[in-house]
Amino acid sequence: MATTATTYDGNIGSSGGGEFSTMRHSLPPYLRSSMYSGLLSSPIISLPDPPFSCPTGNCTWDPFATLAVGTQCVNFDSYIQMNCSPNQLNDSLITVDNCAFSAADPDDKYTENFLDGTGNHTLVKIESGNPVIFRQPTLTQFAPLDIGDKNGGLALVQWIKATDNVYRPADSSLLSYIQQNTTFEARRCLIYVNVRIISARVDGGSYSETVLDEIVYADNASATVFEEGPGLQFHLNGSAASHGVKGTLTLPQPGRTMIASEMVNEMFFDKLVNATQGAGTQGPEIARMLYTADNTTQSLEHMAHYLTVALRANDTVLLQEQTGNSSAIAPSQAVDGTVWVQEIFVRVHWEFLSLPALVLALTMVFLIITIVKSHPESVGLWKSNPLTLLLHMQNWSAPVDDPITTSDELGKVAAKMQVDIVMKEDCHHVARVVDRVNV
Repeated sequence: MATTATTYDGNIGSSGGGEFSTMRHSLPPYLRSSMYSGLLSSPIISLPDPPFSCPTGNCTWDPFATLAVGTQCVNFDSYIQMNCSPNQLNDSLITVDNCAFSAADPDDKYTENFLDGTGNHTLVKIESGNPVIFRQPTLTQFAPLDIGDKNGGLALVQWIKATDNVYRPADSSLLSYIQQNTTFEARRCLIYVNVRIISARVDGGSYSETVLDEIVYADNASATVFEEGPGLQFHLNGSAASHGVKGTLTLPQPGRTMIASEMVNEMFFDKLVNATQGAGTQGPEIARMLYTADNTTQSLEHMAHYLTVALRANDTVLLQEQTGNSSAIAPSQAVDGTVWVQEIFVRVHWEFLSLPALVLALTMVFLIITIVKSHPESVGLWKSNPLTLLLHMQNWSAPVDDPITTSDELGKVAAKMQVDIVMKEDCHHVARVVDRVNV
């Protein structure tokens, strides 16, 4: 039987109460490590698969539902500008632009507040706001992030990153500067909880999934993670069993709060990277690594994927540790599928065998006729008359007056002859000499 993992009850433990800023301390270690592993994962390493078992290496599953974490990002480069003025470096004759990021629209207070603290040495700033549940007027007006019906927000992550044309003086004692022609990227990404309808399969041992549908609206969701409530409950079209799960798909409020607290108060909390002397940088290690990442948006997508797999693997990992069985899938997360067994079918094109079959049949007929015809002559089944060997040796010549071309003629000639067989040794070879004597 084929089995893979889903999660419909995202119960990741109790938060133990406390303020939102400290709720992250109750986050299970495996979830926290999964989030950071995904965020800092290398693009050359394949993303992890959820737990699955497929004995033959070829399996399929009917579509099933699972809790997941997704991202939605928007580009707001055009909402940011650089204000520059000439600046002479110390006592040198080098003049560079003294630039700083600012909101293109002075009324865009949300962006202006985000850029607060940046300066002419700022290479990257990453910040996470509280979960976006309903459209905020500032977001809609100045940097549209159309979240639609998504009301399971965990965090709103935004960043600005200098990507090219940063002035780096040859003198390593001087600082690097952003310039008028410095290129940058500015993004806002909503990280949210959703339910995905998935079609999974294993081909040749490789697991793959296709997302058929996504449910982003949670029934009776709390407006923010700070409020007490039932958590995020997602309504499915049809019964839970028809979607391969055993109950309502729910992320309890404590779990949602713990994950959001980690993102807002630790992972993306006011991360600022400034240039130092030479080509050095100064700032939190995570922000410095994301500054050097080729694709920061993809890093967030990888974090969401790792977090999704961790939610689907929770009970299964615990069961595997208890039983020592690496292929075990927890019953609370198991989704049964179909195992496909490879079979080999041989198709024979009989028309191509007609000629060999005909030759074989004619050969058998020929042998039977030969045996029937030769048997009355008493020459053996295979017409092996020994007189042929005696009368047709290489060094002899047949009598001129007695032709021996048939079995009867062999008998007549042999009746007139006397043959002596003498064994002689010549150079370690045995020679048989047959003398022909007329009677």
